[in-house]
Amino acid sequence: MARKLRTAPAGIPQHIYRVARAGLTTLADNEDKATYLEALMLYANRYDVAIHAWGMTATQLQILVTPHTDNGIASMLQATGRIYAQHFNQKYSHKGGIWQDRYKASLILSDDYLLGVYQYIDRLLFRQDESTEQTLTHSSAQYNMYGIGTNDLTPHSSYLALGESSQQCQQAYHSLCATPLESEQVEQIEKALRMSLALGDEHFIKRLENVTGRRLLEGKPGRPRSRTAPEQVKRRA
Repeated sequence: MARKLRTAPAGIPQHIYRVARAGLTTLADNEDKATYLEALMLYANRYDVAIHAWGMTATQLQILVTPHTDNGIASMLQATGRIYAQHFNQKYSHKGGIWQDRYKASLILSDDYLLGVYQYIDRLLFRQDESTEQTLTHSSAQYNMYGIGTNDLTPHSSYLALGESSQQCQQAYHSLCATPLESEQVEQIEKALRMSLALGDEHFIKRLENVTGRRLLEGKPGRPRSRTAPEQVKRRA
């Protein structure tokens, strides 16, 4: 089966997702997470990709990014993956790949959805964790809410619109995260990521589909209409 076209147009934010291969704990401890994050930030800068938010668990990675070149995301993840695989294989005496297939991605074409993805990554990704400290250690929430931690993040314009200063943006974003996302919005974010779709204005998405040649909206349910000629149908009757 042919793979979907990888669409990463410059200037459009994307929600990226990677998950470990079955049976592997790819980001097992703080050292692993710090090693991956250091490489990610290095190559994000090299390939001109702005990282707005990131989150890690033991088996998955999620990031919110805006590429400034069409191939920036793929180049960044490939280079980061090579460096991190060396670390992982040496530390755990492992051979072979550590991630499932290729990464998944959804385009974010709406500021409302973009702030929702910010929150999803910073907070909801860790809704199974009871410890706030644990949550902050493994996501960009510590920086986006409090200005603590890495300064390699690039705030998106929709985040910057939350206030006139960094402190005001952080306070406003903290207030946003204090209110859980609606379950419908969470479902839309997760479906878009799972199916590599886009979030935003439907008319804009359709125009982008025409340019890229890739389906970015969910198809209609049901089997495709038969293209059998009417004469052939009559003969079979």
